[in-house]
Amino acid sequence: TETGRYRIIVNASIACTASSRRAPEMYITVNGVQVGSYSSTGYMRRNSGHNESTLHINEVIQLSADDIVSISIVRAANNGLVTLRSASTSNIYIEKIL
Repeated sequence: TETGRYRIIVNASIACTASSRRAPEMYITVNGVQVGSYSSTGYMRRNSGHNESTLHINEVIQLSADDIVSISIVRAANNGLVTLRSASTSNIYIEKIL
């Protein structure tokens, strides 16, 4: 990266295929440290076909040259596996604004 302010937008389309009541959270990390807000709107009941959801983040973050930006999706409730859905259903936009 170059030093500056960046708008980072993440849209993750997720699914669960096993256990019920998945509630993953997503956040941005810079150099391994969580920054900005959590996205935790992805609750999946896994009942009557409710097996998919989405998580969204829109943040403006100050970055320095050579910072490493990552997206983390972690378990916040019941155990079990949550995966990204098929190709082209999730996206990440990073735009330098200053």
